[in-house]
Amino acid sequence: MANEFKRINLLCDGNYILPSNLGGAFPQYPSTLGVNQVCTLAGSVPGQQFVRGRDYIYASFEYNVDDQWRNWGITIVFFVYVSSLLLLS
Repeated sequence: MANEFKRINLLCDGNYILPSNLGGAFPQYPSTLGVNQVCTLAGSVPGQQFVRGRDYIYASFEYNVDDQWRNWGITIVFFVYVSSLLLLS
């Protein structure tokens, strides 16, 4: 998840903008993020039309992209440990 989301920006449009036009005859709000609107995606910053992928996964799952390499290191250490146990037996 961190590999994918650290590179992308999520666009705030359509259903992710509040308040929005409800299909009435007289549109009151712009179709893109306006001054009186907010993006409802987790990790959004007021006034920005994009949400960074890093901010999204941190706000949604409390996962920091920088922890990716720590987790990879733990996996390698575990692999070496299990492999050494198999070689010794």
